[in-house]
Amino acid sequence: MKGQKVVSIITILACIFTLIAGVMGLNYVSDQKDIKTKEGQEARANIDTLKDGIAKLESNRAAYDEGKAAYDEGTAKYEAGLAAYESGKATLESKTADYQAGKTKLAAAKTQLDAAKTQLAAAKAKLDAGKAQLTEYETGKAKLDAAKAQLDAAKAKLDAAKTQLDAKNAEYTAGKAQVTAGEAKAAQLQAGVEAAMKQGMTQEQALAYVLKSAGMTQEQYAAQKKALEAGQAQVKAYETAMAQYEAGLKQYEAGLAQYNAGKAQLDSKTAAYTAGKATYDAGLAQYNAGLAKYNAGLKEYQAGQAKIAEYEAGAAKLAAAEKQLADAKTQLEAGQAKLAEFESGQKQIEDGKAKLMAIKEVSDKVGSGMEITDAGYQYLDEQTVKTTAELTGLATADIIAMAAGLIAGIAGILGLAGKPKGAMVLAVIALIAGAAGVFMAVTKDASTMVLAGSAVTAAAALALAVMASKNKAVAAKAE
Repeated sequence: MKGQKVVSIITILACIFTLIAGVMGLNYVSDQKDIKTKEGQEARANIDTLKDGIAKLESNRAAYDEGKAAYDEGTAKYEAGLAAYESGKATLESKTADYQAGKTKLAAAKTQLDAAKTQLAAAKAKLDAGKAQLTEYETGKAKLDAAKAQLDAAKAKLDAAKTQLDAKNAEYTAGKAQVTAGEAKAAQLQAGVEAAMKQGMTQEQALAYVLKSAGMTQEQYAAQKKALEAGQAQVKAYETAMAQYEAGLKQYEAGLAQYNAGKAQLDSKTAAYTAGKATYDAGLAQYNAGLAKYNAGLKEYQAGQAKIAEYEAGAAKLAAAEKQLADAKTQLEAGQAKLAEFESGQKQIEDGKAKLMAIKEVSDKVGSGMEITDAGYQYLDEQTVKTTAELTGLATADIIAMAAGLIAGIAGILGLAGKPKGAMVLAVIALIAGAAGVFMAVTKDASTMVLAGSAVTAAAALALAVMASKNKAVAAKAE
């Protein structure tokens, strides 16, 4: 029994070792599961990224090709523009000395022109003042001439009217006498009518009575009245014409007196006007000569200005071209950066494909016509199944080893308790389990500790089973 107890202790120790090895093995399996899961997730995420990158790259390829063509065209235009700019710059620089000399010459010409312009302005002011005096005389003379023409026309009309009046004077005198006599006779008849009316007659009765007394008929009376009215009208017309003639004559004489006074005043200024006119004409000729000279100088100055402006316009155009080139360069650099971004992404995609293609299984699948990311996903799925099987095998080996160790430990405890029968049965079970653990550890490539634990457990269980069997036989014989 003493030997049985020793073997039981050894078995219990083997149990403890095996349990520790099994726990460590399970921990290893758990760690490997986490690692493989993380690696699988990272690999799948990388393939996702690759797939998204491929899709994005292809969706942007047309834009890239278009941008590349535009960049190449822009580069060619930029280089042509740069060459034109350098040529223009060289041409402009060759004219800079003439430009500077021209500016100096123009400044001097501008000073002379300004001085000439000031002198011309002073001369013009003096001429204008003289012209104003001449104009005053000429305006006065024109007014007198107009007045004289009006006076002559009025005199002619007056003379014509006088001739007509003189021609009708005798007729007027005879007519005037007839009108006077007719008016007296008409007054006499009217007095008779009024006297008769006072005696109670009507106006018609009174007129008939008076006419009968005078030996006149109504018709004779009417004719006489009509003749009197006609004579009165002729006399009045003549007298009116005479009154108009006399009024016109007075007006003419007043206008003539005014004209003569004005002419006398103008005549007193004629000598001064003649001298002033000569001075003005000479000054005007001198002014016109100076103005012509000024205009010629101004024309030459403007021609010089045009050359200066042409140079400065060229300089401005060159500066604008320089800015355009700088802008174009900036745009080209921006375009190049975008192209480089695409090309960098393309290189990353190619690098990712190369990494996948380095895996033989993936390479074979792609070779058989599968799309590369689909091949990668399938490879990951296969590896996941394989890894799961391997880890499951390792875990199984660990669990069997732990089960063997646990059974062996119980057998050891029964051995220490002096129960050889129970110890023997469990030891045999532990032996079988330990042998299975050794097999699983070897076939599933379990850890050395699990393999050793299973082997030690099996060996200890075997020893315990033999020892317990002997002790059982001894105990049977003793009974």
